[in-house]
Amino acid sequence: MSKSNRKPVEYPANTMALDEHGVILINAQASALSLTDVLDEHLSQLRAMLALIHGETPSHFSALAEPLQDSYLWAMHRHVQIIQHLVGLLTVAKSEKTKP
Repeated sequence: MSKSNRKPVEYPANTMALDEHGVILINAQASALSLTDVLDEHLSQLRAMLALIHGETPSHFSALAEPLQDSYLWAMHRHVQIIQHLVGLLTVAKSEKTKP
Protein backbone atom coordinates (compact mmCIF):
# COMPACT_ATOMS: atom_id res chain seq x y z
CA MET A 1 0.00 0.00 0.00
CA SER A 2 1.50 3.31 -1.00
CA LYS A 3 1.86 6.06 1.56
CA SER A 4 -0.81 8.16 -0.14
CA ASN A 5 -3.38 5.37 0.15
CA ARG A 6 -2.84 4.76 3.87
CA LYS A 7 -5.70 5.66 6.12
CA PRO A 8 -5.04 6.69 9.70
CA VAL A 9 -6.21 4.22 12.29
CA GLU A 10 -9.55 5.31 13.66
CA TYR A 11 -10.23 4.42 17.25
CA PRO A 12 -13.63 4.32 18.86
CA ALA A 13 -14.45 7.64 20.48
CA ASN A 14 -12.65 8.36 23.73
CA THR A 15 -10.02 5.60 23.45
CA MET A 16 -7.08 8.01 23.31
CA ALA A 17 -6.61 11.77 23.45
CA LEU A 18 -3.92 14.38 24.03
CA ASP A 19 -4.10 16.75 26.95
CA GLU A 20 -3.11 20.42 26.69
CA HIS A 21 0.56 19.48 27.23
CA GLY A 22 0.62 16.84 24.50
CA VAL A 23 0.49 13.96 26.98
CA ILE A 24 -1.30 10.93 25.61
CA LEU A 25 -4.32 9.97 27.69
CA ILE A 26 -5.77 6.49 27.38
CA ASN A 27 -9.32 5.91 28.55
CA ALA A 28 -9.24 3.07 31.09
CA GLN A 29 -12.94 2.48 30.37
CA ALA A 30 -12.37 1.73 26.68
CA SER A 31 -13.19 -1.77 25.53
CA ALA A 32 -10.49 -4.43 25.53
CA LEU A 33 -10.82 -4.67 21.75
CA SER A 34 -10.21 -0.91 21.35
CA LEU A 35 -7.21 -1.05 23.67
CA THR A 36 -5.85 -4.06 21.78
CA ASP A 37 -6.17 -2.18 18.48
CA VAL A 38 -4.17 0.72 19.92
CA LEU A 39 -1.61 -1.73 21.33
CA ASP A 40 -1.22 -3.44 17.96
CA GLU A 41 -0.69 -0.12 16.20
CA HIS A 42 2.02 1.01 18.63
CA LEU A 43 3.76 -2.36 18.49
CA SER A 44 3.80 -2.20 14.67
CA GLN A 45 5.24 1.30 14.73
CA LEU A 46 7.86 0.35 17.29
CA ARG A 47 8.87 -2.73 15.27
CA ALA A 48 9.35 -0.54 12.20
CA MET A 49 11.42 1.95 14.18
CA LEU A 50 13.56 -0.81 15.68
CA ALA A 51 14.26 -2.17 12.20
CA LEU A 52 16.17 1.02 11.40
CA ILE A 53 18.50 0.76 14.39
CA HIS A 54 18.77 -3.01 14.69
CA GLY A 55 17.86 -4.27 11.23
CA GLU A 56 20.02 -5.20 8.29
CA THR A 57 21.49 -1.70 7.98
CA PRO A 58 21.88 -0.14 11.46
CA SER A 59 24.58 2.14 10.02
CA HIS A 60 21.80 4.38 8.63
CA PHE A 61 20.81 5.28 12.17
CA SER A 62 24.35 6.10 13.24
CA ALA A 63 24.67 8.37 10.20
CA LEU A 64 21.88 10.59 11.52
CA ALA A 65 22.77 13.76 13.41
CA GLU A 66 22.89 13.24 17.17
CA PRO A 67 19.83 15.44 17.92
CA LEU A 68 17.83 13.43 15.38
CA GLN A 69 19.01 10.17 16.96
CA ASP A 70 17.92 11.48 20.38
CA SER A 71 14.49 12.46 19.06
CA TYR A 72 14.10 9.09 17.36
CA LEU A 73 14.98 7.22 20.56
CA TRP A 74 12.66 9.44 22.57
CA ALA A 75 9.81 8.63 20.16
CA MET A 76 10.54 4.92 20.63
CA HIS A 77 10.50 5.44 24.39
CA ARG A 78 7.06 7.06 24.13
CA HIS A 79 5.76 4.03 22.23
CA VAL A 80 7.13 1.75 24.96
CA GLN A 81 5.42 3.83 27.67
CA ILE A 82 2.09 3.65 25.83
CA ILE A 83 2.47 -0.09 25.29
CA GLN A 84 3.25 -0.65 28.98
CA HIS A 85 0.20 1.35 30.00
CA LEU A 86 -2.04 -0.51 27.56
CA VAL A 87 -0.79 -3.89 28.77
CA GLY A 88 -1.50 -2.80 32.34
CA LEU A 89 -5.06 -1.77 31.45
CA LEU A 90 -5.67 -5.02 29.58
CA THR A 91 -4.26 -7.05 32.48
CA VAL A 92 -6.57 -5.31 34.93
CA ALA A 93 -9.54 -5.82 32.59
CA LYS A 94 -8.71 -9.51 32.25
CA SER A 95 -8.34 -10.01 36.02
CA GLU A 96 -11.66 -8.25 36.66
CA LYS A 97 -13.32 -10.50 34.10
CA THR A 98 -12.11 -13.65 35.84
CA LYS A 99 -13.21 -12.60 39.35
CA PRO A 100 -16.00 -14.80 40.73
